[in-house]
Amino acid sequence: MKVLCKSEYLNKTIHNMERVAGKNTTLPILTTILLEARNSIFSLSVTNLEVGIVTKIPAKIEKDGAIAIPARLLGGFIQTLSSTSDIFLEGKGEVLFVDGGSQSAIIKGFNAQEFPIIPKQRNGQENIILPAQEMRGAIEKVLPFVSLNETRPELTGVEMSFDGGYIFFAATDSFRLGESRLGVRSDGRDGWGGTKSIIIPAVACHELIRLIGPEDKGVTLTVQEKQLFFTLPSTTLVSRLIDGRYPDYKQIIPRSIATTAVVRTEDFLRAIKAAALFTQSSGGEVNIDISKEKGLLGITTQSQEAGESNAALHATIQGEAQRVVLNPRYIIDGIAVMGCPFIHISITAGTAPVLFRGGDNEEHSHEDVLYIVMPIKSR
Repeated sequence: MKVLCKSEYLNKTIHNMERVAGKNTTLPILTTILLEARNSIFSLSVTNLEVGIVTKIPAKIEKDGAIAIPARLLGGFIQTLSSTSDIFLEGKGEVLFVDGGSQSAIIKGFNAQEFPIIPKQRNGQENIILPAQEMRGAIEKVLPFVSLNETRPELTGVEMSFDGGYIFFAATDSFRLGESRLGVRSDGRDGWGGTKSIIIPAVACHELIRLIGPEDKGVTLTVQEKQLFFTLPSTTLVSRLIDGRYPDYKQIIPRSIATTAVVRTEDFLRAIKAAALFTQSSGGEVNIDISKEKGLLGITTQSQEAGESNAALHATIQGEAQRVVLNPRYIIDGIAVMGCPFIHISITAGTAPVLFRGGDNEEHSHEDVLYIVMPIKSR
């Protein structure tokens, strides 16, 4: 293999791939990047057997060939070169010669045949094209709520579903739930053939978010034999799908609202963060009291060890008085991803799920994103 390319392209590509090529003491080949020159195309590939990334970069190919090189070593060396450098790569057997002008290196690697096969997309498969930036934003708003407990594998991913001509992304750990609706119609489509819902592993979602650049306009999604392909102009991300059935979370979305309170996000977050200081570790609880007569939303917490915190926020309130007990850190996590000046809080009863939506004003909330927190039973 003999290839001439720009260090700028090589450095950016390796940086996007290094997280997938992590530490694997049992299978060292999974810590490598496959460099491959075939049919006038120079590509880099990486996989951890769950997620695979293949990226094509501009290059002048003098000789076809392939070699697998430790990702962190190659990436670290390329970073030391000037971003405008031309890099000459020559693979001989299991050794890569790198010439960056004033700097050069000899890196020991692996036979390319040892590198795992990354599934390839077949022609004729049913595709869905979505706006890249909107899709990235929709996934980012629910990804923090994916479960880290693998006893229920279906909750360790993000559900993507078709309903009423819209595409929904949802994630839950059973204690809170985030849902975002892609703000575009799906052209009447209701999935891939008979498939209306898939579960995308969280690791694939994280990698997709990193791969989508500000200049990317669209991303093509293809489902093939329990594999999902995300295709960008020069990069393909392939991931296994999580096998299982996602819970019917829409049943817990409050339909009958008894009380709605609207507060400024900045004030609400400040009060919740102050209350969280008086709760224990990742648990704890805060009381939220809504009083229509006073037009106030109260946030209080009390701890025998730390003391107590009290806040009273002016709010626009409709409905009856309410008290609900919630985990403050769950509130903070959900509000942080909304990015809206106002928060609309909807409560059915003190023991029912609490619904949060963002809004640009006090009158209307956004319908494309919702966040639900399960209440804590008062002691």
